Amino acid sequence: MNITKNKIKNLQTGKKIHDGRGLYFFKKGDKGRWSFRYQRDGRCHEMGCGTYPEISIPMAREQRESYKKMLSCGLDPITEKRKEAIKRKAITMSSFSDLPKDFLRSVNSTNPDSNAWAKLERNEVNLEEFDKLFEIESKKLGHPIKGKDVIALLIGQVRPEMIAALKKIKGNLLQACLTNNIQSMGDIDFDGNVSASGKHDQVMELFDFVFESSKENVRKPDPDFYLRACERGNVDPTDVVFLDDLGINLKPARELGMKTIKVIQPMDALSELNAYLDINID
Repeated sequence: MNITKNKIKNLQTGKKIHDGRGLYFFKKGDKGRWSFRYQRDGRCHEMGCGTYPEISIPMAREQRESYKKMLSCGLDPITEKRKEAIKRKAITMSSFSDLPKDFLRSVNSTNPDSNAWAKLERNEVNLEEFDKLFEIESKKLGHPIKGKDVIALLIGQVRPEMIAALKKIKGNLLQACLTNNIQSMGDIDFDGNVSASGKHDQVMELFDFVFESSKENVRKPDPDFYLRACERGNVDPTDVVFLDDLGINLKPARELGMKTIKVIQPMDALSELNAYLDINID
């Protein structure tokens, strides 16, 4: 079954279709994502191939054929992709080594409500536009840097202590994930990239709802972000406990009446959270 633009357009959200030779498309909202499935060592494997429409049908097929070629040469596509990601990150890190201390932070803190990063997280620009805007902004501060190179560095890990707490809370209290993220990663699809919408689906299923900046077109620390999330959950801000690792995101939540916890060490944050709850999550 060959995938076409019309088939994608008419595909029901939450459904997937097969293009053949292991290439699949999964519809999510107005967009979707590509994946490649293959057999190796008696096991079935699946890997991401980017998002649509940033990755077009021909581009997705080109990726599939490159992965099929790797398999024919005895190489594992997932392993090779990870090697390439590590290599690209090392090159990027090397190019950043001569930057002044906290330079990237200074770029993002300049005009924080209207800069390239803010626009990307509100989904007002696509990845290519962000790439150019960030380079212009960083150049004005003395060091031109491509936006995609910065995004490639956003690698993180899920904290198992937090996952355990989410599982204990689920079904007892309303819990939501309020996140600044990026709706489309285009050709940046690194394993572990923490900025992309749709990552860690199994974790996100533990929440009653996920409130995403890239879908709501508003981001932390805008007070409206928190108010709209409370409206979505049908709760009053004074009944909310909000956890975040950035003080700038905690301040407006606290001013709205929420109880706030800054997450530095997971166990310390969970101990503080436990004191607010009617159930024990220790």
